[in-house]
Amino acid sequence: MPALPGSSSTRPYDSTQEMRAMVLAALPYPPLPVLVEGLDDDNRVAGERTQTSHDLISNLLLHACAKNSVEENKQRQKKQQDILRSLIDHMCCRGQLQSIPELYETYCHHTRLHIASYTDTPLPLRFAPLASVCKGDPTHLRTCDYMAGQAIILEEPNGHSAQDWLCREYADMLAINRTRLLSTPV
Repeated sequence: MPALPGSSSTRPYDSTQEMRAMVLAALPYPPLPVLVEGLDDDNRVAGERTQTSHDLISNLLLHACAKNSVEENKQRQKKQQDILRSLIDHMCCRGQLQSIPELYETYCHHTRLHIASYTDTPLPLRFAPLASVCKGDPTHLRTCDYMAGQAIILEEPNGHSAQDWLCREYADMLAINRTRLLSTPV
């Protein structure tokens, strides 16, 4: 597709981009680092790289929008609602909040389930360790964007810009996201 008139971007027009951005901002799962095989210019495996779980979900959403199957969308919505209930149950297991490493594993597990709701067979996802995310790396930056989007959706008084989150550690943002989810009526 051609770029929008007057646009300086060379990327083709994507009619679902804003909708996908809103869905990603509203997800209960923050962006997580996923290890994927990269390809070189000759389409040969060129080693491992990190991509965020939100990048994967965005691409799955793009394909689901293109397919536009009402029945599949209803089935996926039901699965995702069940996954959300499971996520909340795991986060506050027996009335106690999980440690940050346990919370990270819970996010990984439920993100894997969420991604599988788009496919007939689960994808063999490998998440990078929690300690691999550093301030300023792609996962951290995407999480800053996500936290800012959530602040807007939840009408929080502060934190509406990704810049506001850059000073935060990734683990801190995971904990804040949990607090938002557990204190927001579902």
